[in-house]
Amino acid sequence: MRTPVASMSRDDGRVTGSGKHRVTSSADRLAGLMLAVVALDMDVKTLGRWAAAVDVSIGSLRGYCRAAGVNPKQALDFARLLRVVFRSDAGPWDPAQWLDVSEPRHLQGLLARGGLSQLPAEAPPRLASYLERQWLIPLRSGVVQCVATRLAVPRAKRSAERSTEKSAKRSAK
Repeated sequence: MRTPVASMSRDDGRVTGSGKHRVTSSADRLAGLMLAVVALDMDVKTLGRWAAAVDVSIGSLRGYCRAAGVNPKQALDFARLLRVVFRSDAGPWDPAQWLDVSEPRHLQGLLARGGLSQLPAEAPPRLASYLERQWLIPLRSGVVQCVATRLAVPRAKRSAERSTEKSAKRSAK
């Protein structure tokens, strides 16, 4: 299993990944808090548990999300699903194994919001695929790009963004 964050440390009140990465923006700070969720042994399904796990107040966590232009609950769901993608890397795709979800319909709703509901059971999604498919975090916030950068994943683009680029190229010709 890949380890996204070797350790989380604090530097001048800003969360940094592995003690080497300097936080440069609110999106980058939120990406670090999301990656901390990936490294946890248990699923955090509430903002309160997430805040406690990353050693910030719930108000600060909400503030970091607001500053990055992201809904706090959607940020948490994104991080939870990112954790599932990492944990499933070495085995079959079984998100229920990694998520603390009591109702199958809640699991299906979470997977649908994350763009992961139509995947075959035999193979887990690749990280780049999840970053491209998810609908929880808007690309304009920069958070997805910060997560990808911290994990050395090629820049995530949604299909709509790709088609917009193609249209722009056609009109330029």
